[in-house]
Order: sequence, then C-alpha cells, then structure tokens
Amino acid sequence: MRELAREGASVVIVARGASTWRPPPASSALRPAPGVIPIVADAADGASVAAMVEQAAQALGRIDILGNSAAEVGSRVAFKLPDITDEPFRTELNVKVLGALQQVAPHMISSGWGRIITISGMAARQPNSIIGSTRNVALVAMTKNAAEEPPR
Repeated sequence: MRELAREGASVVIVARGASTWRPPPASSALRPAPGVIPIVADAADGASVAAMVEQAAQALGRIDILGNSAAEVGSRVAFKLPDITDEPFRTELNVKVLGALQQVAPHMISSGWGRIITISGMAARQPNSIIGSTRNVALVAMTKNAAEEPPR
C-alpha cells in the first residue's frame, strides 16, 4: 500500500480497530503513510463494510483497485469435517468472499474500470482447514468469474 501511495495513488487501508494504526504492538508496515487514509471497518458486518466503501469512495472520488484480503485469521476455523457448523462456515465465507468485493464492484462497474487483487492465503492451494480452504478457493473463483463477466 505504501508503494502505491509513493507512486501517487490515493490509498485507503482498512482494519478492524483503530489500535491497529498506533504502535505498539501494531507493525510499522500497517501504520498509515502520507497519502494513505485509514478506515476502521468490520468485514463480518455488512453495514460496516458498506459504510467503509462509501467513506472510501467519498474520500477518493472513485475506487479503481481493491486489494481484497479480509479474513477471520485462524481464530474460528474448524480443522476437521465433523467440527464444522453453519455459523462459523457462513461467517468465514461472508468475510472472505463477499465482504468488500460485493460492495466495491458497483463502483467499478459504474466507472467502467477496476482491478481486484485477490489475496487468498495458502489454504487455497494447500489444505489444512476445510473452512479456510473453501473460503480461499471460493474467493479466487469469485474474482476470476467477475473478471470474465461481459461488460454491462
């Protein structure tokens, strides 16, 4: 994100909490740099995601690129098929697969241009969690399908 900002792009970076932007313990790589706008949003909450996308669109004027990398990082991922229940499975898919992608796509479609960078994690290619693998493969498939859709 910093490199995009250094190249002159206006960048929004999103995290679940404002504490992410302040050291310690946040990594210096996540602290906003000049040209980077921090926004707090919870990718598990559709209203929070919608508000974040609208805030970003207003701040930037338009949205051209989405770096899609939201996830419930390991905390609620079941590793064995018999352990999977509906709630964590649906939450994982909602956060990773729908999240911002569903909200940002209309902005890109209306402007006639956009790019999505999908950051799915190794579970898309190397199984170690049924939910983690499913959510990552679904994200890759959704992104690829969206890219192949004919223009409206």
